[in-house]
Amino acid sequence: MNAPRPGRLLAMTLLLAGCDPAPVLPVLPPARILRWMQCQECRSEKDSVVAMGAGAVLDLRTLLLDGPPPVLVSLVANEIQKPMQAPNATYVPPAPQIDLLLEDFRSNYRVRASMALGAIGGDSARHALCAGKAMNFQRQEVVKAIASALVLTGGTCP
Repeated sequence: MNAPRPGRLLAMTLLLAGCDPAPVLPVLPPARILRWMQCQECRSEKDSVVAMGAGAVLDLRTLLLDGPPPVLVSLVANEIQKPMQAPNATYVPPAPQIDLLLEDFRSNYRVRASMALGAIGGDSARHALCAGKAMNFQRQEVVKAIASALVLTGGTCP
C-alpha cells in the first residue's frame, strides 16, 4: 500500500480541522505568450511565442477559442469601471462603453493568438484555427485574422 504524500496528508488534516483549503490560483498561459498578448509596442514578443513551436499551440488555441483568462478580463473590467476624476466632475463610463472595451480586449487576444498560430503552422495550428473559424466570431478583425493565419498555414478547413 502506498503511503500518503506529506502535502496531501497536510491538506486533508487542515480540511478535517475546518480550515479553508488553499485558494485556487488562476491558470494563465506561459509568460512569453502573455507578453505577446499584452505588449503595446511589440518588438520580439511574437517571435518568442513562435519559437515555442508546437508547444505553444494548445495555449494559443485556448486563447483563440475562449479569449483571455477570466481573471484577466475581471482585472480589466474592474479597472475600466473605476470612476475617473475630471476637473469639475467624476466620470463613470456607461455600461455599453465598458462592454465594447472588454470585447476589444477579448478580440485582441483572439487576433494575436491567430497570428501566432499562423506563423507556427503545422496541422495542430491549422486545426486550432479551423476550430476558431467554426465559432463564427462576430468581430471582423478576428474573422480576418483567422482567415489570414489559415492562408499562412497553407490549409483549409473541412
